[in-house]
Amino acid sequence: MPRITTRPLTPAIGALVENVDLAGPLDDEQFADIQAALLRHQVLFFENQRLTPVQHRDLAARFGALHTHPLYPRVPQGAGGAIGEFRPG
Repeated sequence: MPRITTRPLTPAIGALVENVDLAGPLDDEQFADIQAALLRHQVLFFENQRLTPVQHRDLAARFGALHTHPLYPRVPQGAGGAIGEFRPG
């Protein structure tokens, strides 16, 4: 499996993370690379990822305890998740 790489997007903040499929199982080394990149760049972008709400929740839970916003709808497939969305433009 190729090593996760990051490409800074600005001199101050943000990076594109490449060579990772967030829908698949991440081993501890891959997750540590993502955590280190988050600390270094503060904002990470992952292009062309296809995650179910449950996969998204499970990935987020690896970073720590989750907070469920009371106004977002719940994910029907699993407890503790909420659906957020981003619509470009």
